[in-house]
Amino acid sequence: MKARVICVQDKPVSEGVKILKEKSAGFDFDLALVSFSPEYNVEELIEGFENVFGRKDYLAFSNILTVGNGEICSEGITTLLIKFERGAKAEFLVIEDLRDKEPISKILNFLSERGDNLNFLIAGFGNGYTSNFIETLSDAASKKGLNIPLIGGIQGDNINLERYRTYQIFNGRFIEDGFTIISFYNVNYELSVSFGFKPIGPEYKVVDVVGNAVKRIDEESAYYLFERIVSQLPVNDLSPLTYTPIILTSESDGVVNVARTPKKFIFTPGHKSVEFFGPIREGSTFKFSFGNDYFLLKELEENIKTLNFKFPSAELMLSIECLGRTKILQSAVEREKEIYKKLVRVPLFGFHSLGEIAPNRYFNNIKFYNEVHILVALREV
Repeated sequence: MKARVICVQDKPVSEGVKILKEKSAGFDFDLALVSFSPEYNVEELIEGFENVFGRKDYLAFSNILTVGNGEICSEGITTLLIKFERGAKAEFLVIEDLRDKEPISKILNFLSERGDNLNFLIAGFGNGYTSNFIETLSDAASKKGLNIPLIGGIQGDNINLERYRTYQIFNGRFIEDGFTIISFYNVNYELSVSFGFKPIGPEYKVVDVVGNAVKRIDEESAYYLFERIVSQLPVNDLSPLTYTPIILTSESDGVVNVARTPKKFIFTPGHKSVEFFGPIREGSTFKFSFGNDYFLLKELEENIKTLNFKFPSAELMLSIECLGRTKILQSAVEREKEIYKKLVRVPLFGFHSLGEIAPNRYFNNIKFYNEVHILVALREV
């Protein structure tokens, strides 16, 4: 497998596509993964990509921050070109409507037939529905006794927006709120998941929840618990709690701790609640946690070293990192880039996400995570 990562920043669509074509010239490839700014006009992109990629398979997705060979790329186009050399190939499952009844069985059939593959998911936010769909998919797989290996994340956008712009383009086909699974055949891989947050304080129990919105904790309104915590901060602002996501102590089968990050207060007639980036089940127990740049980067560095030791023959590395972690890192993102450049010896491509999907502790099903950094090292067999 050969790979090339191209980052074109701060250019309008027409100029960015032109530079991409120039930089990709002479590199024969089978598959292109492309991250583009949510600000870009999709129709212009489709026309431009057809000119660059021709009949080659490509998946383009909007994303606010992308990793390209250790650099953080934004406001532009970042592209991963892959050339298979020893019989590997990529197969695709594109889902446009997660609320349709068919996707569950279609996805389970697709994954159960490709259990030995690296199955990589890039998903739209789906107005918050995607995270719940992942949990539903996991439950359905458990009931059927199926192993469904799946790794990936939800495309990221500016978390201050009410409506997230998470679009995809697959071979010229526009997908507004769906997702795509890329199944890599004849590829070996190794997974690393970094967390870095430490649980603190007493344990609480969720007694009333609707989707991602928690209404009551023990016998107390969830709103008033979180309001007290942020009472000295601007009204309706939960963003500082990115430093203290809740850890679901009832979700003990995660490959790392399963966290949920508070998103916003919800005010509706008759009740107030707290919405999270990800579903929380009624009856769940949780503790608060704390993380800072030191803890997060220390665990990441150790995990990359372990990944290099366990999988020294990697030819490419894929990254999915929660956007919440970038808020914590702030200027320390420069240290993160230094870690990439010092320790990652192969092309690196990835994106910052609104939620991450990775196996459970037993690697026989999947979990929806928050605040983690996933790294996948892969090599063609």
